[in-house]
Amino acid sequence: MIRLRAGLALSSVVLSACTSAAGGIPPSTTTLAAPELPPAAEDSEPTLPDVTAHPITGQDLTAMLPSGTGGVAVSTEEPVFEERTNEHLITAAVLDRDDEIDDIERSGRITGVGARYSGPDHDSYVWIDVFEEAGGARDWLNDTTGDITKRLGGSHRPDIALIAADDYPIEGVGDNAIGLVLEIEVDGRVLHETLVTFTMGRIVAFASHIATEPIDARVPAQYLAEEVEQRILDVLLQRTPEPSSRVGPSGYRFDHRQVVTIEGTQWPTTAEGIVHGSDVSCRVRLDRPDGTADREFIVVDGRVWSRPTGQGDYVESPSAAVLDRTLLTFCPLWSIDPFEAGLGGVTEGTPARHEVGGVPALGYRGTTADLGTALGGSAGDVVVDVFNVWISEGTGWLVELDISLTGEAADLAALVGPGYPGGTTQVSMRYRVSDLENVDAVQPPG
Repeated sequence: MIRLRAGLALSSVVLSACTSAAGGIPPSTTTLAAPELPPAAEDSEPTLPDVTAHPITGQDLTAMLPSGTGGVAVSTEEPVFEERTNEHLITAAVLDRDDEIDDIERSGRITGVGARYSGPDHDSYVWIDVFEEAGGARDWLNDTTGDITKRLGGSHRPDIALIAADDYPIEGVGDNAIGLVLEIEVDGRVLHETLVTFTMGRIVAFASHIATEPIDARVPAQYLAEEVEQRILDVLLQRTPEPSSRVGPSGYRFDHRQVVTIEGTQWPTTAEGIVHGSDVSCRVRLDRPDGTADREFIVVDGRVWSRPTGQGDYVESPSAAVLDRTLLTFCPLWSIDPFEAGLGGVTEGTPARHEVGGVPALGYRGTTADLGTALGGSAGDVVVDVFNVWISEGTGWLVELDISLTGEAADLAALVGPGYPGGTTQVSMRYRVSDLENVDAVQPPG
């Protein structure tokens, strides 16, 4: 267990009494899914929902912590990093575990990380927590500061007492921020903590400055909070592509083949067609346990026509048609821009070179974490047997994607959809793009 100093920040012992295995946090490939954010309160609208709504991994959270070698959080010793799982918080809350469990469930807390930085005359602490929704992060922020002030004179730990607590306004950090000045008694010693806590979308960050002397540390605490905010932005913006300014090819042909196998039973899906600008002509055949759908689509200027494959005339399809909406996601399933497809992180490292359909291409191999990013959620306990991405050399367009996965149907639902029976599931998929700049315009039926 980490042997925390007597100067452990009150916010950690009152609210979480953080303890964990010593040393650095092993990089996690678990992707923390980001559900659709609800509308924020009028007085606290998140300024960066587009950043924090993307998947955030445990490795991302660790990278958001200051390194201890620069900026405000400079450590004279090796920084001590700790993982702050929900289980850790509940175990540490020895005097009020039911309250901790209620707080975690109500706010939708997923996990968190923390670090201690030892200075010559003070210690700094940083914690970063991630939640399912921005509303839960704001709830946690308010509940956290409320717990501190309400427990004046006591805490989760009997050997720590809060003598005094005052709040002060904070501006320019995060979406919502609160500053606290605390006086703590630990084993007969009086310590002085200045804490800044703020939300950024569905993230809550805590930046704490602790000294033995009653100095005014509001400015150093704010600088530390600003450093943490910048590191959070650096990590998330590095993983979040900016809107593409590139002009895509005038058109291309796509071919998608997928087979789901569960206990020897196979359900194939095919989708093929052409894209010309924003217009599409395609055919989708989808086999699932609840039946088979086989339809043709034409999309021109936002209008959609469909028909059972080869049967009768095209009929303009209402946008509310559930079947058509489901099948149209395959037309095409992946964007030709790898960054828009969530595959930008795969294109790192030394690529292989190969021709795909006569097009010179660069090949990259993805991981489970890359798959989670591409799916916009957790990949669960999925085994990635094959994950190859081929990008056209020179232009950077996606020309082929080969995926072979093994896992539970529930973990693969984001890729293959719901409705499959339980059990070990194998998915093989090949998506190919061809005839770049060499397809005719799509014409409406009639």
